[in-house]
Amino acid sequence: MLLAPLFFLALLQPATSQEKQPQQWQCTSDESCQLNGVCNNGKCECIPQWKGINCSMLNLGTSYKAYTGMTDGASTWGGHPIYDETSKLWHGYFAEMTNHCTLSAWKTNSVTVHATASSPTGPFTFQ
Repeated sequence: MLLAPLFFLALLQPATSQEKQPQQWQCTSDESCQLNGVCNNGKCECIPQWKGINCSMLNLGTSYKAYTGMTDGASTWGGHPIYDETSKLWHGYFAEMTNHCTLSAWKTNSVTVHATASSPTGPFTFQ
């Protein structure tokens, strides 16, 4: 009868510092690094665009709103404006979702819109 309480008492003891530390993951090949880096002595050395222990997280910088003047609440694939020397305007052709749909409905609700601006970052006016 005395063994059962001692067993449970042992389960309640804190783990040693060695037990608390997780074992360090080590790569074995470049494939272990998702081909986004190289495996060097068990550690992934990621190319600059990737980070993390196995190079599986994108290393993104600060984002900013590239274009202004888009339809409020509309989902868009975005686009790249081009400068027209004749009109002295930036012309953008953007894929936009109609009826306030999300990008998951792009097959049936996608339209191309044309907008112009005096700057490549907008604000754009729809034509």
